[in-house]
Amino acid sequence: MILFSGLTAILTMPPQMNRYNPVTDAIACSTEFYCWHEKGHQLDRNYRFVSTTKEFKSVIQSYLETCDLYDLHNTYCGYIAMFPGILIPKVKCEYCTIFDTAYYGGWGGYSELYAELYALADGTIENLPLELQQFYEN
Repeated sequence: MILFSGLTAILTMPPQMNRYNPVTDAIACSTEFYCWHEKGHQLDRNYRFVSTTKEFKSVIQSYLETCDLYDLHNTYCGYIAMFPGILIPKVKCEYCTIFDTAYYGGWGGYSELYAELYALADGTIENLPLELQQFYEN
């Protein structure tokens, strides 16, 4: 597992323990993808949880209405359409905490989508669809 605190990275924990701690601002992750995912949660927090805003949700819905699900070059369209908690129900997961399952109803939803999109883009905002880039910039 890789633990980020500032710019420090240390191998530490098993893969199921990928986490962002908003209190300490530390990221624990097992792979580069999970590191970008947890960094996405950190960005979301730093941008005052933009993933929970009506604006973000509206842009996601508009994007789904206009993107081509059959375009094999568009990684994001199908990914968003099949993401738990957007058009389909959230999923129960083996490593979810009781809080995740009881409070959030499982894994998924817009805050997880926000982090996943950042990870799919390898932490590069320019790799995201143009409509979504505004939510990842200062």
